[in-house]
Amino acid sequence: NEIDDFGGPDFFGHLWIDSNEQDGPTYGWIDISATGTNIAPLLSDDDSEGPIEMGFDFPFYSDSYSQLWVQSNGAVTFTDDYITYGNTDLPYDFSPENNAFIPWAWNDLNPASGADGDIYYETITLGDRQAFVLSFVNVAEYPWDGSAEHFTGEVILFDDGEILIQFDYFEEGFDTATTTIGIQNEVPDDYLQVCGEGDQYQEEGLATLMYLADPDASLSGTITNSVSGLPVEDALVKIGPWTTTTNGNGQYLIETLYGGFTYDVEVIGPNYYIWRGSTTVNVGQNTFDIQIEPFPAPFNGSYATDFEDGPGLFESDPGSDWEYGTPTFWPNGAHSGDNTLSTILEGSYNNNRDDWLFASETFLVGDVESSLNYWHWFNYEALNDGYNVQISVDGMETWEVLIPDMGYNDPDGVFINGYQPCWNNSGPGAGVWTQVNYSLGQYNGQQIWLAFRHTTNESNNTYSGVTIDDLEVNVGTPATGLVLQLTGTNTTIPPSGGTVLFDAVLTSTRPSALMLDGWTFVTTPTGNTVGPIFNVDILVSPGTVEFTDLPQSVPAYAPGGVYTYTAYIGLLPGIVGAQDSFTFTKIGTDPNGGGSWYDETWATAMQTASSTASTVKLPTEFGLGEAYPNPFNPSTSIKLFLPVAAEVTVQVFNVMGQEVKTLVNGQLEAGSHTLTVEAEGLSSGIYFVRATSAGKLNEMRKITLIR
Repeated sequence: NEIDDFGGPDFFGHLWIDSNEQDGPTYGWIDISATGTNIAPLLSDDDSEGPIEMGFDFPFYSDSYSQLWVQSNGAVTFTDDYITYGNTDLPYDFSPENNAFIPWAWNDLNPASGADGDIYYETITLGDRQAFVLSFVNVAEYPWDGSAEHFTGEVILFDDGEILIQFDYFEEGFDTATTTIGIQNEVPDDYLQVCGEGDQYQEEGLATLMYLADPDASLSGTITNSVSGLPVEDALVKIGPWTTTTNGNGQYLIETLYGGFTYDVEVIGPNYYIWRGSTTVNVGQNTFDIQIEPFPAPFNGSYATDFEDGPGLFESDPGSDWEYGTPTFWPNGAHSGDNTLSTILEGSYNNNRDDWLFASETFLVGDVESSLNYWHWFNYEALNDGYNVQISVDGMETWEVLIPDMGYNDPDGVFINGYQPCWNNSGPGAGVWTQVNYSLGQYNGQQIWLAFRHTTNESNNTYSGVTIDDLEVNVGTPATGLVLQLTGTNTTIPPSGGTVLFDAVLTSTRPSALMLDGWTFVTTPTGNTVGPIFNVDILVSPGTVEFTDLPQSVPAYAPGGVYTYTAYIGLLPGIVGAQDSFTFTKIGTDPNGGGSWYDETWATAMQTASSTASTVKLPTEFGLGEAYPNPFNPSTSIKLFLPVAAEVTVQVFNVMGQEVKTLVNGQLEAGSHTLTVEAEGLSSGIYFVRATSAGKLNEMRKITLIR
């Protein structure tokens, strides 16, 4: 296929143009054969070599890289993942962590460990820029038998992000229609392809430049609660590859877009279901307002059931193996009473099942001692079948296995779907009523979704599965250990309106920090309520904090009389940990006057508590708070509490247990310390923050990075 001599942009703004265009780059081969490093002897067929230091930070999409891997099949990657010989059109998913790569001459090539071609690299200076040059000189196509056709080409990476590809020579018979050229993002949700399989593009003396265009479009809007209509603060808004967060008015702005594209949109609000959609952006300013659905109100407190009066909160899809009633096969009865939840009451479970039993209510974990407890009797084919408990904290968007306190009976036992630990007959415990306990403390302050997952493969039909009875979900009392005291200091307002001033003292005896909601209501002289006037996030740390001269605007149109002003600290919707009130008086009314009850000053003062507090007590215990925001991008904060000065180490680990960042490693003074985890250098996924201090502290918190 014949293709154009220019193209793009991709969502990120990359364009390409070649030397066949009047404004394109000028071909000029850069010969480094005498000065560069030859790595062809290290590269056999379908091979890679690295990491190779570039000598500068190369900006590429949302990240930058200082090292790369050279793929023998004509590509550059930024991880040591293998790039196959079978080139395809982009996007190409080759890595579980980072798919960023530059297929500059992606073909089935074979340098044959230096026996059929040379591959040089060198970092040089070109004008006022640094450049990393990678040259394939007389490299053969596969198979190598001494008669394969050869080519010579090079890719140059500049320190400003530009990429120049040059083709110098093609031996007669070299297949120039089996090459992919382009660039691809990490995810890979964004890419720019110059040519692909079947495209006739390469030719001698051709130079192709890829570069960033100047943005010509922007997108702004307001994110609001679909139920209350109130703005949503700190919502993560992703437009194509770009992300931002909403301000206190729920507003967002992204200015680095390109007109004529339809961008995928994703909004992740704290305690909201993820919203996904798309919008077409034109050149210039664009507006796109979005309503997102809040999580449902959680179950009011803890929950317990013996299943005698029904399945309670639990339900499964029609046709599922999960059934409610009295088991008459194995275990031939309940743990107590008659009824249970079981996988097939009167026989063995079915093959090829992946059946979920969901709790129809969510739970708000309010204490580090929270737990899930129940009795089970199980009988599963070893290794191949089993069940486990699953938890979601993002509205069932993703699930993770909840590990019982004693661990699963066979940690190496796996589901056929997902290779997850589970209960099965590979270890002890089968065929016996046993109480199992799961800690929920790691989800303190979070709303959770709960499910049981039963999975079987295609063989066996003699096992009964699992029977569950006498279940308890203990979530503690959210926001316990809090005391809030309000004192009005300016409580008389003229008819023209004005500002009420008050002081607040918030005391927490909880052992660790907790992200809570703060909100206020006004009760008018006629008994009506106005509000919530504010709804702000407050990180409540152990100890006492005092706020002085907090303001509340009172509009001129408010009627005269005595008002009650009430502030709450807790977890919305509807769970109050502490509250207090005071009264103020308005002398008459001005129906033609302006003003509003809604003023961001109060919210700002509460959110900057650390800078306005006049009295802060030291923590009473060592501890590591919960991260906020979580999930996060581009950063999240986590509190470290030290009642005395101590040597402390705080590290960030990936799911493989590898350390990826060190936040603290040394002596810290007594007090509350705010640590920040930056997304830079990390891929999307789950990480763990661990704080240790010899004999005093060993705590871990899970964080999730979303790009």
